[in-house]
Amino acid sequence: VVLAVADGIGGEAGGATASRLALSAFDTQFYGNGKGADDMIESARAAINAAAARANQTLLDVAAHRPELTSMGCTLAGICLTPAGYLVFNAGDSRAYRFRQGALRALTQDDSLVGLAVRSGCMTEEEASVSSKRRTILNCLGSSDFTLSVQAGPRLIPGDVLMVCSDGLHGILSHECIEE
Repeated sequence: VVLAVADGIGGEAGGATASRLALSAFDTQFYGNGKGADDMIESARAAINAAAARANQTLLDVAAHRPELTSMGCTLAGICLTPAGYLVFNAGDSRAYRFRQGALRALTQDDSLVGLAVRSGCMTEEEASVSSKRRTILNCLGSSDFTLSVQAGPRLIPGDVLMVCSDGLHGILSHECIEE
């Protein structure tokens, strides 16, 4: 099972179209491929990567034939649940979270200018949240150099809640507010 969100790149032509096309292509590729039973996690990882590559190529192909959509793009984040565990994936600033015993933890890292600055120690989370560059995405679908981060999620325990969201949530509400 895959739960995913795609969010159009703000200000770019066709963001809503990009999100719709990307999720449709991702879904078709992911659920259209047989998954190997030997190593469910690695099989799911390969299927996620193939689905994201197809979604990206779909955006590039459509943009090449429709001038009004030339610079369309979108973020992508999701969770893939398997009987053997789960994977989290993202490109851009859409995120996957785990909520456990009152604490919210991001499971993905933003592919954004401020995300990079925070990880490198050049900016605090607080500075990043108010920076004029917080919406500058470094990686998205619809780009010839698109990459997808896919990693195993940490162990789940009963009561854990997983969430996938765009910056339409985490960009408006503070971490503490979402946690509440």
